[in-house]
Amino acid sequence: MEKYDWMQAIKTNILILKIVGLWPDSEDYKFDFYALHASVWLSTLLVASTFFQGINIIFILDDVKALTGTAYVLLTEILAVIKTYFVVKNMKMLKHLMQSLNNNKLFQPRSHEQIKLIQPSLKFWKLLYNLFHSLVGGATLFWILFPIVDKKEKRLPFLGWYIVDTKVSPYYEIVYGFQFCSCCYMSALIINIDTLIAALNVYIGNQIDILCNNLRNLKAGCSIERDLITCIKHHQEILNFVQYANKFYRWIILLQFFVSAVSIGITMFQLTIVVPLSSEFYSFLFYANSIISQIFMYCWFGNEVQTKVSLLKNKFTLWCFFQSNKIPQAIFESGWTDFPLKTKKDLVFLLMKTREPIKVSAFNLFSLSLDTFMRVKDILLLHNTVKICFRF
Repeated sequence: MEKYDWMQAIKTNILILKIVGLWPDSEDYKFDFYALHASVWLSTLLVASTFFQGINIIFILDDVKALTGTAYVLLTEILAVIKTYFVVKNMKMLKHLMQSLNNNKLFQPRSHEQIKLIQPSLKFWKLLYNLFHSLVGGATLFWILFPIVDKKEKRLPFLGWYIVDTKVSPYYEIVYGFQFCSCCYMSALIINIDTLIAALNVYIGNQIDILCNNLRNLKAGCSIERDLITCIKHHQEILNFVQYANKFYRWIILLQFFVSAVSIGITMFQLTIVVPLSSEFYSFLFYANSIISQIFMYCWFGNEVQTKVSLLKNKFTLWCFFQSNKIPQAIFESGWTDFPLKTKKDLVFLLMKTREPIKVSAFNLFSLSLDTFMRVKDILLLHNTVKICFRF
C-alpha cells in the first residue's frame, strides 16, 4: 500500500507557519536567510508591537475604560509572544513529532479501510480551523476598521505609546499601517499555533483508531504472535508520542486557559459599556466567540484522546458509554478465544497497560475534556463580577 502522508491534512497550516517564520526547512533554526527573515518579522511585528502597547499601560492607569479596553488585547499579544517562544524553543521536538508520523511504520495505515476511518476527525479539524480562522479574522477586521467607520479624527485601532505624535500626518498613517500589519501577523500566529496543537491531538486519536482496527482484525494463525507484538509496540509508540506532545504544549495550554478566563471577563464587561451594534461592539463580540471556539478546539480533541482509551467512569452519561473503553473493546471483538495461551497472556498485559487513560493536560492541573469546556460557563459569569468591581 502507498505511504500515507499525514502532513497533507495540515499543509495550509504548515505553509502559513513557514511564511510567518515558525517552520524552518531543517529540524531547527540555523544561521541562514530564513532565520534572519523570522527574527525580523518576530521582533518587529510581534515583540515591538507588544512593547509599545505595554508601555502605554503606565499612562492610562487612571482611565478605567481605556485600561480595560487595552488589557485584553495586551494579554493576547503577550500570550502570542510566549507561544512563539515555546514553539521556537521546542522546534526540534515538534519537527521530530511530525516526522515520526510519516517515518514510523507503526503509524502508517495498513488498508484503505483505516484511511476512511481517520478521515472524519481530520475533516472536523479542518472545519474548526476554518471557523476559528473566520472568527479571529472577523475580530481583526473590526479592530482595524472601527476607527475609520466611527470617523473619529486620528484614532488608532489600539492605544500605544510611540516616540512620534500619532495625530500628525504622516506619522498617523505609518503607525496605523504598523498596527494593521502587526495585528494580521499575530492573528496568523495564534490561529496556526493553536490549530497545530489541536492537530497533534487529532493524530493521537487517529493512531488509537488504527490500533483498535488492528486489534479487531487479529485472528488465530501462525502470525498471531507477531501481529500482537506489533500492536503492543504501536501502543507504546502512541504513549511516547503523547508524552512528547504534552511536553511541547503544556505551558501553552496552561497560559492559554488563564488568559482566556481573564479576557472573557474583560470582554463581557466591555460589551456592556460600548455602543450596541457599533463596529467596536462587533469586534468584542467576534473576539469573545473566537476565545470560546479556541477553548472548545483544545478541549474537544483532548477529550477525543481521553475517551478513545479510557475506562468507563461516568455510568450515567450515554455518550461516554459508546465512546469509552475502545481499546479493551477492540481486543474483545478480536478472535481471542482461539488464541494460544501465551498470546492470551500478552493480551492481558496489553489490557493492563490500557487501564489508565491517556490524558492531555497542563502539568496535571486540569485535563482537556468536554467537562473542562463546560466549566467555561462559570468564566462567563466573571463579567458581572468585573462590572461590579469597576463600579466601586
